Amino acid sequence: MSGCGCGYPESAWTWWDQPYRAEDPVPCGDGALVVPVPARPDLAADLIGRAQAARERRRADFLSRYGQSAHVLVNEANALALRRIVSVHGWPGSRLVGVRGAEAALSVALGVDRSFFLRTLLRMLDTAVASGDAPRVHQALVYDRMCVLEGRPQRYGTQFRSGRGGVREVWPVAEPELLDIRRADVGLPPAARARGAVGPECGERALA
Repeated sequence: MSGCGCGYPESAWTWWDQPYRAEDPVPCGDGALVVPVPARPDLAADLIGRAQAARERRRADFLSRYGQSAHVLVNEANALALRRIVSVHGWPGSRLVGVRGAEAALSVALGVDRSFFLRTLLRMLDTAVASGDAPRVHQALVYDRMCVLEGRPQRYGTQFRSGRGGVREVWPVAEPELLDIRRADVGLPPAARARGAVGPECGERALA
């Protein structure tokens, strides 16, 4: 299986093309705006740095005639780091690492190539989503990635592969007639709109 020149279909909700920034200010009781501080800014910085490095390595590999080997090594190192974090803290949600750190954790998770580890992450995401510490869309993206690794149809249409002639196509979807309903349930845009945002380098770009 291949996609986007990186050895696997890419997600429709990646952060590769988006610069990481500080936490967005939020209103507090007196109407002033404050920037939330995650409980573990050190872990947030580590995750963000790893996601950025993977993004840069991926772009370099995309432009290189040598292909994906360096990017795969970066992904493997990132997966080990994520494994260490979740073994202590569970899923690194917004309370622990902030919104940007949680987005970076998602980006790292989408580079994982072991479905059994993704199953572990999904169980942790179940808990995080139930407690309001992670959005459902993160759960959906990791689920689709796991389906691809297991060779099964995905549910949310977020994973792509290289088709005939190198044209990007959506990885097979279970019950495609219900796809947009499922996507709306987790906060994803309609599939047709999302497909229009697919770039040459890495799957669909993130859509608000």
